[in-house]
Amino acid sequence: MLSACSGGDDTDADQATSTGDAGAATTDAAAATASPDEASATAEPTEESTQGVLSIGEAETIANDVLTAAAKSTQSDGESAASDMEAGFAGPALEAAKAADKLEKVEGEPASIDLIANPIDANVLAISRDDGETPAIILAQTVPGSGIPELHLLVSQDGNEDFKVVWTAPQLPGTEVGSFDRRTAGTPVVRSGGGDFSTTPGTALNELADYVDYPINPIAEVRTNGFAPEVRANALTQAKDVEVQADFVERNEVIPGNTVTLYLEDGSGVTFAVLDRESTFTVKEGMELTPPETFTTFVDDESLTESATLEAYVFVAMTIPVEEGKPSLIAAGEQIIGASGE
Repeated sequence: MLSACSGGDDTDADQATSTGDAGAATTDAAAATASPDEASATAEPTEESTQGVLSIGEAETIANDVLTAAAKSTQSDGESAASDMEAGFAGPALEAAKAADKLEKVEGEPASIDLIANPIDANVLAISRDDGETPAIILAQTVPGSGIPELHLLVSQDGNEDFKVVWTAPQLPGTEVGSFDRRTAGTPVVRSGGGDFSTTPGTALNELADYVDYPINPIAEVRTNGFAPEVRANALTQAKDVEVQADFVERNEVIPGNTVTLYLEDGSGVTFAVLDRESTFTVKEGMELTPPETFTTFVDDESLTESATLEAYVFVAMTIPVEEGKPSLIAAGEQIIGASGE
């Protein structure tokens, strides 16, 4: 289990250590700001001349409060759940949370969480450097009851006020985040350009998106730690299940304006992004599809004769090497957020 560092300043505990050897693949989640290809770190000043946008204690308090609101939203209904979602999430993460709440009647209630006996105890891994630009960023890690570490990206566009979770996903088996600069000195954020890496975050993310499309694309220059084979197997199963009635295609695209890239201590990077996945069934002439409850939760249509599309957000995090090697997927989670059809 992780040990969260408490409030202090410049101590050996300043450089938080993430929990390694993470657990299994996909769940639901959420995203960030900046854009896929847009990353250039601030020139590397000496550590003594830099500082994080928040103290360690402030960042830990914010992360625990916001993640507590996010967790509470899964345990309540109606106006109470909506209020907690708005307090905890923003952007695609908020859309994903609302969709997950809507799908509870189909997929079942989430596991019960006793936030009094087991309060959120987030491990703050990184605090963005005070470079005079927005957004301000906190990267936190938690280990829920499943034992699978989860990463959470919190951002503030408003002078370090009103932080919200914009991206969250479980780590993939055997992955590690890596080490950031000391939290008191702050972590450089890629603000524009492609960053000083072996490839740009935008290129790596687009390759990942193409790699998990169906029909299957050639092997890409990215490692997915078991994620791509799982996604491809699921797509193949769906295609075979409906092959008599419909043709199946699945496409993934990086959502622009929702990518954040942070520099790691060794000059490599970790980028957080959201893919928009559309799974489309084109009904063959003279046939019809009877959609599952997952579909009819969003579209009140029991019979489809033309097409059906399920839309999901896929929250991904990838490490980007500084010189040699392939970008590597370290976290991924997905959530159906809508549907359409006729």
